[in-house]
Amino acid sequence: MSQVSSTSGVLFDVKIPKVLRVKGPRVPLSDPIVIAVTGGRDYADLDLVYRKLSHYHKELRFTHLIHGGAAGLDCIADAWCDTVKGVQSIMCRAHWRRDNKAAGPIRNTMMAILRPSVLIAFPGGNGTEHMKKTCRAYGIRVITIGAKSKRKMKQAI
Repeated sequence: MSQVSSTSGVLFDVKIPKVLRVKGPRVPLSDPIVIAVTGGRDYADLDLVYRKLSHYHKELRFTHLIHGGAAGLDCIADAWCDTVKGVQSIMCRAHWRRDNKAAGPIRNTMMAILRPSVLIAFPGGNGTEHMKKTCRAYGIRVITIGAKSKRKMKQAI
């Protein structure tokens, strides 16, 4: 077992694979609040992502944001973390060469095992739907950002 920890204590006590990367200054809190995000690789509505993450950050006061490290939504969420003091980005990359087509579902399960309080789901494809289903199976609350955003995603491509 490996541990991801802050300066004040252990955040998670789970097996942490080498593909996990924690970015940013450590957030010294006794009770960290962790959320996860999911969405399409071609998602490009930067303004909506920043607005929604800022809204939920004010509401939930989360300290850590888990994402899959892919293009699109994950990159936008990672960049948002760089703009907000006190939010640490946790990237869980899929190991495509090793796991082939199973890499996405394995990564989604790994993200759910980290036990975020909430999953914020932006529009995406099959991987996004799998992540939502996996989080629900783990009892994690899923907030789905509306289908209206899909139109903006297509326009941005």
